[in-house]
Amino acid sequence: MLRIIIHSVVFIVIFAVLTNYRDLSKVWKDPKTVLGLLVAFVVYFLLSWLLNRWFDRHVKL
Repeated sequence: MLRIIIHSVVFIVIFAVLTNYRDLSKVWKDPKTVLGLLVAFVVYFLLSWLLNRWFDRHVKL
């Protein structure tokens, strides 16, 4: 659960930087941007999940 929260915060920060966080009010009014945000979040989450699985299997700490 903590991992999901951390990934969500990191993604929101990255998204805010990429979209120039001062204009976030305009972002939510455009449905294509919201859909793009959801798709980007799913892709980001899947990639981080796969990377975590690979790390757990191949890196012995």
